[in-house]
Amino acid sequence: LNTKKQLKRKSSIRFVTSTIKLTFLDDVQRAVPIESVSLRDELIDESSDKPEMAKFLALTKGDKNDARRRFALSQAWRRRERVDKVLTEPQPFFDVIKDAYPHWLGGRTKSGELVYWERVGAVDVEKLKKAGVTLEALVRHYIFSNEWTWKVHSTCVEGPESFQAVVLDVAGIRLSQVGGLRLEYLRACADIAQVNYPERTSKYIVINAPAWFAAAWRVVEPMLHTETRSKICICRAGKPTKDALTDIIDPEFVPACYGGQFAPGQSVDDARRNTSEEIAFKKFVDEINKKNLS
Repeated sequence: LNTKKQLKRKSSIRFVTSTIKLTFLDDVQRAVPIESVSLRDELIDESSDKPEMAKFLALTKGDKNDARRRFALSQAWRRRERVDKVLTEPQPFFDVIKDAYPHWLGGRTKSGELVYWERVGAVDVEKLKKAGVTLEALVRHYIFSNEWTWKVHSTCVEGPESFQAVVLDVAGIRLSQVGGLRLEYLRACADIAQVNYPERTSKYIVINAPAWFAAAWRVVEPMLHTETRSKICICRAGKPTKDALTDIIDPEFVPACYGGQFAPGQSVDDARRNTSEEIAFKKFVDEINKKNLS
């Protein structure tokens, strides 16, 4: 029995290690090898005066030629995937995705960055599948959410307001939530984010981490760039989680279940559905669906 438990634990750590690598692998490490991409000169020239170029310049440490080529590649992706139209598309799976995959925007850090929260351990893959939510639908939702965040809600391309702090609650995480659809989705989103939404995350705070999470982190940490490692904070449950959150986020924005003061209801689900950001986002989606699905 003990041997089976040990094997399961080792298997879990291997899967979680893969997930951590995908989540935290930095922009430069995941960036597409631009030198191998052939782009028309006029496409590259078009990108020179776009405001969004600021993020690509930050990614390439000021290398204007590399930044222009990367930005042009991103623009080609946007045309191919019709990204400029995504905010007008109906969102029939919006509510079920939000319910089965708990993620939300809520508050700002003390320095002004958005705060994105995700309950990694509470993802209900079976509920998504039963509702007919495919990997493609999940990825489209991810793009839709990013476009709303950076094109509607917070349009800055420089300064603290152009970044987000990511809080990942791994309480209750299980092996079944780390592989399969969850891992495929994470891999697809990582590819999209690093190439098309670079330099948007200022820090990661992993909260409610179980003891074995440290073992997976020790495997991954040496693989990450020093700058990336400096963005990551991993906290055990209880006071370490509360202290880490309230150190960078005003307590009024931290859900009460995490030691803060934001308590619109009795649970974290009440908190995630009632932030000003999520209320505005839901209203935006409802208006689109009313136009397209009536």
